[in-house]
Amino acid sequence: MKTMVTVVMITSDKSYDNVEWVWGYRENDRLGGKDPYSASKACAEIISKSYMESFFKQGGPSIATTRAGNVIGGGDWALDRIVPDCTRAWSEKKPVVIRNPNSTRPWQHVLEPLSGYLALGQKLFQGDARVKNQAFNFGPQAQVNQSVSELITAMTQFWSNAELNFQQETNSKKPESTLLKLNCDKALQILGWEAILNFQETVRMTGEWYQKFYKHGPSSIQKITNEQIIEYFEKAVSFAPGHGEAFNNLGLALKGAGRLAAAVTAFGRAIDADPASPAAHDNLGNARMLMGDTDGAIASFREALRLMPDYADARFNLAGVYLEQRDFAAAEADYRRVL
Repeated sequence: MKTMVTVVMITSDKSYDNVEWVWGYRENDRLGGKDPYSASKACAEIISKSYMESFFKQGGPSIATTRAGNVIGGGDWALDRIVPDCTRAWSEKKPVVIRNPNSTRPWQHVLEPLSGYLALGQKLFQGDARVKNQAFNFGPQAQVNQSVSELITAMTQFWSNAELNFQQETNSKKPESTLLKLNCDKALQILGWEAILNFQETVRMTGEWYQKFYKHGPSSIQKITNEQIIEYFEKAVSFAPGHGEAFNNLGLALKGAGRLAAAVTAFGRAIDADPASPAAHDNLGNARMLMGDTDGAIASFREALRLMPDYADARFNLAGVYLEQRDFAAAEADYRRVL
């Protein structure tokens, strides 16, 4: 079976040569970096582009690069990151040390760019020539551009003992830009993607996640993470009711939370919006299989394979159904086609 390779390369908005103008950078603006981190991201973009143009222009893997930044949300524990630094300090009843409280940032919740990466990966997987060997920006709504101090102040509503007497870090030699925005028109026009969370929603989801962690411990994290993913994609489908990929992602989130009947409905809506999506049919087949509807699962997997005969996942899943039915000859035939 032909192997399909789809790659979404994630770099950063720091890959742009930031001259701190007030409008957003577009994907064809100049790359660069005044510090090693930014320069490394620009290098990753340049190297990726050179391989795309030299070796993968006509064939090879389907690759695209993505640029996003100022991402906040649950699960970030890195050092020198404003939100985890604050939550760690507040959980230990310590003041927060920040470098540049007046720097403005287009803050975005982690689910925003992740939904963009998924949409881009789906287009690459389906062989859409408009996205292969391209770069895409993923950023928040245009009006989301708050300062570091505004973000921290908004976060304190989730921490009753948070100290607001910031200690300006005077010995920091780390260069840092004060303004950096992205223009995401390309993602809107080609992927149908746009940010849906405002600043208040971004802060709430971030604060609630860390509050849950510090109050109830790591065992609570899977539940709130699933809840927030479902909340996000429910808003996405209300925001764009004709967007099949949003319904597909909602279905995956619901299936992961064990809400199989709701997942089947969501995958059905994804297929209504985009009947030619092999992934939606494959996902519907998996949900039907988990519900015990083997005939429905077989029909979904076969439709996915009709749309994309080389779809290894759907072929493997179909073979698994045959195996459960003890139709060993059919199962072996499909397993061999996967190899």
